[in-house]
Amino acid sequence: KRSTNGRRKVRTDDFIEAVRVYVEVDRQVTMEELAIKFETSINTIFHVLHDDLGFLIKSARWIPKMLTEDHKMKRVRCAQAFLKLNFELELGFLEKIVMMDETSVSFFTPESKRGSSQWLPKGSNPPLKKQMVLSFFDNCGVIFQHYLLVRTSVTAAMFKDIMNMFLKKFKEKRPEMAIRDWYFHFDNAPCHTANSTKEFLAKKGFKVIGGSHVEKIC
Repeated sequence: KRSTNGRRKVRTDDFIEAVRVYVEVDRQVTMEELAIKFETSINTIFHVLHDDLGFLIKSARWIPKMLTEDHKMKRVRCAQAFLKLNFELELGFLEKIVMMDETSVSFFTPESKRGSSQWLPKGSNPPLKKQMVLSFFDNCGVIFQHYLLVRTSVTAAMFKDIMNMFLKKFKEKRPEMAIRDWYFHFDNAPCHTANSTKEFLAKKGFKVIGGSHVEKIC
């Protein structure tokens, strides 16, 4: 087929469909690679992707977490409190602490922003490249880790289920520590400070450490 200006028409329905199928198999393919694959120009590939298929190039981005001066001072006060308690309760106190941290982990680490770019339909969200994980650890290493389903966050009800799983693993991996006095430290996320969470920790006899004091919940 030829267009009105006499040139051979490349962007046929079959050609567009072939490009679509190829891109859906590998959404990180570049226009240069597509041009070589289909033996055409980059300009033609550009119009097929943007005009015919309505695809846009989107990237997964990591947004750095910036600490305010207040955040920094709270961390200093907490560290000072730990050192004070370690002195008052005799050396070895720091070895009795179990910490829990909720954070995001990357599925992969691209070499550049372009390395994480994908062709996606207009209006769609950028590719998700991270997943939430809860890690429980002490000075000897990781005790238990729980990975959340993609696009989910921790709720108070979910947190209690995860804590029960942790306690079971804790007794298996740290049996001697589990039967002695030990302290639990975690951040102040909403699901951690909910009344139902506090009641759960009280029922289980947790000694929660945070801020400038040790709070025995019992």
